[in-house]
Amino acid sequence: MELWPNQSPESTRSASVVLRLSIRVHPATVPARLSFFTLATTQITMKNMKPKIIAAIVILPLVCIATYLYTRPPGDARRYADLKQAGNRYQQTQSDLDLKRLEADKQALMKSGYFVEVAIPVSDLHAKLAEVKMRLADTARPRESYYEAKLDWTTNEIRLICCKSDVSMWQKSLQDYQ
Repeated sequence: MELWPNQSPESTRSASVVLRLSIRVHPATVPARLSFFTLATTQITMKNMKPKIIAAIVILPLVCIATYLYTRPPGDARRYADLKQAGNRYQQTQSDLDLKRLEADKQALMKSGYFVEVAIPVSDLHAKLAEVKMRLADTARPRESYYEAKLDWTTNEIRLICCKSDVSMWQKSLQDYQ
Protein backbone atom coordinates (compact mmCIF):
# COMPACT_ATOMS: atom_id res chain seq x y z
CA MET A 1 0.00 0.00 0.00
CA GLU A 2 1.28 3.42 -0.92
CA LEU A 3 1.62 5.92 1.94
CA TRP A 4 0.64 9.54 1.52
CA PRO A 5 2.88 12.29 2.81
CA ASN A 6 2.49 12.77 6.59
CA GLN A 7 0.84 9.32 6.96
CA SER A 8 2.25 6.80 9.36
CA PRO A 9 2.11 3.03 8.71
CA GLU A 10 -0.06 2.56 11.86
CA SER A 11 -2.86 4.72 10.45
CA THR A 12 -3.10 2.66 7.26
CA ARG A 13 -5.23 -0.05 8.93
CA SER A 14 -8.09 2.24 9.92
CA ALA A 15 -7.88 4.30 6.74
CA SER A 16 -7.84 1.31 4.40
CA VAL A 17 -11.57 0.64 4.85
CA VAL A 18 -12.50 4.14 3.80
CA LEU A 19 -9.85 4.33 1.11
CA ARG A 20 -11.30 1.28 -0.59
CA LEU A 21 -14.67 2.99 -0.75
CA SER A 22 -13.43 6.42 -1.79
CA ILE A 23 -11.42 7.67 -4.75
CA ARG A 24 -7.70 7.57 -4.17
CA VAL A 25 -6.25 10.94 -4.95
CA HIS A 26 -2.90 12.21 -3.82
CA PRO A 27 -3.40 15.36 -1.65
CA ALA A 28 -0.83 17.32 -3.60
CA THR A 29 -3.01 17.17 -6.75
CA VAL A 30 -6.24 18.30 -5.01
CA PRO A 31 -7.26 21.82 -3.91
CA ALA A 32 -7.00 22.52 -0.16
CA ARG A 33 -10.75 22.20 0.65
CA LEU A 34 -11.14 18.81 -1.00
CA SER A 35 -7.88 17.67 0.55
CA PHE A 36 -9.26 18.47 4.02
CA PHE A 37 -12.44 16.50 3.25
CA THR A 38 -10.45 13.51 2.02
CA LEU A 39 -8.20 13.55 5.07
CA ALA A 40 -11.21 13.92 7.38
CA THR A 41 -12.84 10.83 5.90
CA THR A 42 -9.73 8.78 6.55
CA GLN A 43 -10.32 9.24 10.29
CA ILE A 44 -13.58 7.21 10.10
CA THR A 45 -13.01 3.66 11.22
CA MET A 46 -15.18 0.62 11.72
CA LYS A 47 -14.78 1.23 15.44
CA ASN A 48 -16.47 4.63 15.04
CA MET A 49 -19.16 3.25 12.71
CA LYS A 50 -20.22 0.33 14.92
CA PRO A 51 -22.40 2.37 17.35
CA LYS A 52 -24.06 4.15 14.42
CA ILE A 53 -24.87 0.86 12.70
CA ILE A 54 -26.27 -0.61 15.93
CA ALA A 55 -28.34 2.54 16.52
CA ALA A 56 -29.74 2.34 12.97
CA ILE A 57 -30.59 -1.35 13.42
CA VAL A 58 -32.44 -0.57 16.67
CA ILE A 59 -34.14 2.68 15.61
CA LEU A 60 -35.44 1.55 12.20
CA PRO A 61 -37.75 -1.22 13.52
CA LEU A 62 -38.98 1.09 16.29
CA VAL A 63 -39.91 3.74 13.74
CA CYS A 64 -41.71 1.11 11.62
CA ILE A 65 -43.68 -0.19 14.62
CA ALA A 66 -44.59 3.33 15.77
CA THR A 67 -45.78 4.22 12.26
CA TYR A 68 -47.88 1.06 12.09
CA LEU A 69 -49.49 1.71 15.48
CA TYR A 70 -50.09 5.38 14.72
CA THR A 71 -51.82 4.70 11.38
CA ARG A 72 -54.13 1.92 12.63
CA PRO A 73 -57.67 3.01 13.39
CA PRO A 74 -58.43 3.22 17.11
CA GLY A 75 -60.53 0.82 19.20
CA ASP A 76 -63.86 -0.25 17.74
CA ALA A 77 -63.04 0.93 14.21
CA ARG A 78 -59.94 -1.29 14.25
CA ARG A 79 -61.93 -4.22 15.61
CA TYR A 80 -64.57 -3.66 12.90
CA ALA A 81 -61.86 -3.72 10.21
CA ASP A 82 -60.49 -6.94 11.75
CA LEU A 83 -63.99 -8.41 11.79
CA LYS A 84 -64.47 -7.69 8.08
CA GLN A 85 -61.09 -9.28 7.27
CA ALA A 86 -61.95 -12.36 9.33
CA GLY A 87 -65.31 -12.54 7.56
CA ASN A 88 -63.64 -12.42 4.14
CA ARG A 89 -61.14 -15.11 5.16
CA TYR A 90 -63.94 -17.28 6.55
CA GLN A 91 -65.90 -17.04 3.29
CA GLN A 92 -62.82 -18.23 1.39
CA THR A 93 -61.50 -20.93 3.75
CA GLN A 94 -64.41 -21.96 6.01
CA SER A 95 -61.84 -22.20 8.84
CA ASP A 96 -63.01 -22.75 12.42
CA LEU A 97 -60.32 -20.35 13.64
CA ASP A 98 -61.70 -17.55 11.44
CA LEU A 99 -65.24 -18.32 12.61
CA LYS A 100 -64.17 -18.08 16.28
CA ARG A 101 -62.36 -14.80 15.57
CA LEU A 102 -65.42 -13.48 13.77
CA GLU A 103 -67.71 -14.38 16.68
CA ALA A 104 -65.33 -12.93 19.29
CA ASP A 105 -65.01 -9.62 17.40
CA LYS A 106 -68.79 -9.44 16.87
CA GLN A 107 -69.51 -10.02 20.58
CA ALA A 108 -66.94 -7.41 21.60
CA LEU A 109 -68.50 -4.87 19.22
CA MET A 110 -71.97 -5.69 20.56
CA LYS A 111 -70.79 -5.14 24.15
CA SER A 112 -69.16 -1.82 23.29
CA GLY A 113 -72.31 -0.54 21.55
CA TYR A 114 -70.64 -0.23 18.13
CA PHE A 115 -73.02 -2.95 16.87
CA VAL A 116 -76.73 -2.94 17.67
CA GLU A 117 -79.55 -5.38 17.04
CA VAL A 118 -82.54 -3.90 15.26
CA ALA A 119 -85.92 -5.52 14.51
CA ILE A 120 -87.47 -4.41 11.22
CA PRO A 121 -91.04 -5.60 10.54
CA VAL A 122 -91.78 -6.94 7.06
CA SER A 123 -95.32 -7.85 6.02
CA ASP A 124 -95.61 -11.41 4.64
CA LEU A 125 -91.87 -12.11 4.91
CA HIS A 126 -92.25 -15.72 3.82
CA ALA A 127 -93.51 -14.67 0.36
CA LYS A 128 -90.85 -11.95 -0.02
CA LEU A 129 -87.90 -13.94 1.35
CA ALA A 130 -85.82 -14.05 -1.85
CA GLU A 131 -86.43 -10.35 -2.59
CA VAL A 132 -85.47 -9.33 0.94
CA LYS A 133 -82.25 -11.36 0.86
CA MET A 134 -81.26 -9.72 -2.44
CA ARG A 135 -82.08 -6.25 -1.06
CA LEU A 136 -79.91 -6.90 2.01
CA ALA A 137 -76.97 -8.02 -0.14
CA ASP A 138 -77.38 -5.08 -2.55
CA THR A 139 -77.50 -2.60 0.33
CA ALA A 140 -74.35 -3.97 1.98
CA ARG A 141 -72.26 -4.28 -1.19
CA PRO A 142 -71.39 -0.62 -2.01
CA ARG A 143 -70.18 0.20 1.50
CA GLU A 144 -68.94 -3.32 2.27
CA SER A 145 -70.95 -3.10 5.48
CA TYR A 146 -71.05 -6.02 7.85
CA TYR A 147 -74.47 -7.25 8.83
CA GLU A 148 -76.04 -10.36 10.21
CA ALA A 149 -79.71 -10.93 9.44
CA LYS A 150 -82.08 -13.38 11.06
CA LEU A 151 -85.22 -13.67 8.94
CA ASP A 152 -88.14 -14.93 11.00
CA TRP A 153 -91.27 -15.39 8.89
CA THR A 154 -93.30 -16.62 11.88
CA THR A 155 -93.12 -13.12 13.40
CA ASN A 156 -92.62 -11.32 10.04
CA GLU A 157 -89.53 -9.46 11.15
CA ILE A 158 -85.87 -9.20 10.28
CA ARG A 159 -83.42 -8.99 13.16
CA LEU A 160 -80.32 -7.18 11.97
CA ILE A 161 -77.00 -6.91 13.75
CA CYS A 162 -75.13 -4.00 12.21
CA CYS A 163 -73.17 -0.84 12.98
CA LYS A 164 -75.11 1.75 14.91
CA SER A 165 -74.33 4.28 12.17
CA ASP A 166 -75.86 2.00 9.48
CA VAL A 167 -79.28 1.50 11.12
CA SER A 168 -80.99 4.28 9.11
CA MET A 169 -79.52 2.92 5.87
CA TRP A 170 -80.99 -0.54 6.57
CA GLN A 171 -84.37 0.87 7.57
CA LYS A 172 -84.55 2.94 4.37
CA SER A 173 -83.55 -0.04 2.29
CA LEU A 174 -86.30 -2.25 3.74
CA GLN A 175 -89.08 0.33 4.10
CA ASP A 176 -90.73 -0.85 0.83
CA TYR A 177 -91.46 -4.20 2.46
CA GLN A 178 -93.15 -2.90 5.62
